[in-house]
Amino acid sequence: SVGKAVEIAKTVDSARVKSAADLSVVAEAYYRHGDLDTALVYYEQIYQKSKSRRILISIINLCLKLSMVDMAEEYLKNFVEIAPKDFYRHIFRYRLDKLEGKGIGILIADLEALKEENYMEDWAYELAKLYHKAGQTRQCVSECDDIILWFGTGIYVERARALRAV
Repeated sequence: SVGKAVEIAKTVDSARVKSAADLSVVAEAYYRHGDLDTALVYYEQIYQKSKSRRILISIINLCLKLSMVDMAEEYLKNFVEIAPKDFYRHIFRYRLDKLEGKGIGILIADLEALKEENYMEDWAYELAKLYHKAGQTRQCVSECDDIILWFGTGIYVERARALRAV
């Protein structure tokens, strides 16, 4: 169980653990238990040992969940340096901009940049909703049509059909 894993994790002296994989198990236990602050500390220790894309994704996601905007920005810079063509940079940018309360035009631009590199139904639907919210009816309908055409069936297709009908 997760509770048992956390009990064991509390007995670990992280300064003595050399393996990033072992630290990752401890970090994951804290994460699943909902102790996000402690999980973040462990993921940062892992990052000092292994500056990988995967660890940065975990750290940025945790920073976003904890509303740590400045820290997320710094780690996002590191992420873009390590993986400059990874489409996740657009998702993180969108989530950060949304967390900071940036304007709808910026959020739309974030998701349009993502769409250029990787068209995913959940983010396409989010873009369609933003177009609708911004009063950009033509773009909203066009995005909904694209979702229906590209994906055919599924929850986001049904949502796009409903949004298109509004």
